[in-house]
Amino acid sequence: MNVGSVRLREAARRGKVLDKRLWTEVAEASGAGGNSTALVGTPEQVADAILDYYDAGVSNFLVRGFYPTEDTVT
Repeated sequence: MNVGSVRLREAARRGKVLDKRLWTEVAEASGAGGNSTALVGTPEQVADAILDYYDAGVSNFLVRGFYPTEDTVT
């Protein structure tokens, strides 16, 4: 298991939602493999959370759903 997955599992044990919007329940259930966290809330709430991460120094984001192809079809 990689270091990122170990850290994510440890974070998931602290609660289902971390920060304002970071949902960790999938990470806990799946053993933190792959993309297993999500920002949850209204579009405005999620955008606000992303801006908080940007303000903290994060400059790259991967924003996608669980089903990338289906999530992009309108």
